[in-house]
Amino acid sequence: MAAQSTGAETLLAVLHKQGIADRDIRTDSLSLAPVYTQTKDGESKVTGYQAGQSFSVKVRDIDRTGQVIGAVNDAAGSTGRINGVVFDVADPSALRAKAREAAYRDAYDKASQHARLSGHRLGRLVSLSEGESVRPGLGAAPVPADEPGVPLAPGEIEEQVTVSAVYELI
Repeated sequence: MAAQSTGAETLLAVLHKQGIADRDIRTDSLSLAPVYTQTKDGESKVTGYQAGQSFSVKVRDIDRTGQVIGAVNDAAGSTGRINGVVFDVADPSALRAKAREAAYRDAYDKASQHARLSGHRLGRLVSLSEGESVRPGLGAAPVPADEPGVPLAPGEIEEQVTVSAVYELI
């Protein structure tokens, strides 16, 4: 566990040197597991322990992400591993509101068309519900461990909102 602590302290120091704030670093897991070896008699014997720890790090300046990854790789060497990079929007509320408006307009337009096709007019809104918001563009990109400065492409992130609207037909 001492080696794990030293590695974690080194990682945290590198992240702080790169300007990453404490609020943007989170321990996701910490583990200590026995390591077994088979004896000549076929019995399992504990011969040591293996410690592991994983962190999530938020890099707020997207242009510095590759530099931060390179610094972490340099400091961690063969003892560390970067599992991936995930791009996200800091505050998706504006995107979600825009997606919600588009979903509502789409539901209204479809209901109006169904009313017209069935020889009716659209009446009052009886019920309206919203499903979970989904961001299909959100994904993890694997990061090669041997790159000092990793070029990254954040791409596009979408926000999807599903609404169900029930209208009266008159």
